[in-house]
Amino acid sequence: MQPIHPENLIEEKQKKMFYSNMSNISNMNNIITKKNFIELNDELLKKNEYAYDLEQIEYSLNNDAISLRVLVRTQKLNPYICAKYVIFGGTDEKYAFGSEDAWISTNDIPYYQTHITLEEIQNAHRFVANEELNEDNEIFYMNNEDIL
Repeated sequence: MQPIHPENLIEEKQKKMFYSNMSNISNMNNIITKKNFIELNDELLKKNEYAYDLEQIEYSLNNDAISLRVLVRTQKLNPYICAKYVIFGGTDEKYAFGSEDAWISTNDIPYYQTHITLEEIQNAHRFVANEELNEDNEIFYMNNEDIL
């Protein structure tokens, strides 16, 4: 092993500090970006009106059994969430729990979500439709890479 010259010693310490700090920053970012979601249900939605942020709501739509009827009446949603998940229970009614959830229409949204206009919900519909088309195209190309 070669001896470290005194002028290089400072450089070595700086490198170690730099990598140590980068590791700490990376760990902090993991802590900051890792959000702890709770398991929502209809009772919590009713009990805590307008209490949950959009990230929690979107997580719960994908992971918890919540009624869209209860959700639209008790929480503040944005046009995107309404278009993607709430209206008619989403694509193929996959977010609907019961027939009432599948009957929520575009015209119902401005009634229950008074901050959303019909024009905003229509624009969100177009955005979601385009997003789903792009997802379908990606799946098609992934499944047919060998053919193409």
